[in-house]
Amino acid sequence: MFRVRSSEEMYFILWLNELSETGYIHHYDYENVTFYLSQKRNMTYTKQLKTKIKYIEKELIKGHSYSPDFDIEWNKKAKGIFFEDALDMIKNKNVPLFAMNSGLTTFVEIKPVFDRLNMTREFIVNQKWVLRQDDRYINLVKPMTGGNSLFAKTFTPRRFIYTDVSMVKRKITFKTRTLEEYVATL
Repeated sequence: MFRVRSSEEMYFILWLNELSETGYIHHYDYENVTFYLSQKRNMTYTKQLKTKIKYIEKELIKGHSYSPDFDIEWNKKAKGIFFEDALDMIKNKNVPLFAMNSGLTTFVEIKPVFDRLNMTREFIVNQKWVLRQDDRYINLVKPMTGGNSLFAKTFTPRRFIYTDVSMVKRKITFKTRTLEEYVATL
């Protein structure tokens, strides 16, 4: 099991596990892929000593890399249901996730609905940078809260219906449906 950084990521894993159990996902990983977006840049300057010149190298800017939260390798039967090629998203807007270059791999960044540190803004810059440099699309997912969430649009994992500690039914503000019900509606 993965050591995740937020409850939203844990709940997304519940969603992935159900898809994996039913054969829609071949494999998924947590923070396994890194995109190196820029190298560090140094500058060299000279310093005059008493008898010689010394060349000193100083870091001008640090390098920048980005790791999406999840990379998902889908089975072909999931195409058109849970993911679509980004070029086909105009035809099929109902799928929740997109892949690039007719591949079976989707990259996902999980963010909470209320983002008090505004990390979504930073993600959007990284998303654009990765798309331009590596031709990979990173999906932004807000899994669980509200009618526009992933769980509301697709299905709600069975385990999410119950609270984490006391295992009583969780108060959910949107209409839930099972994986089977979601697939049957398509």
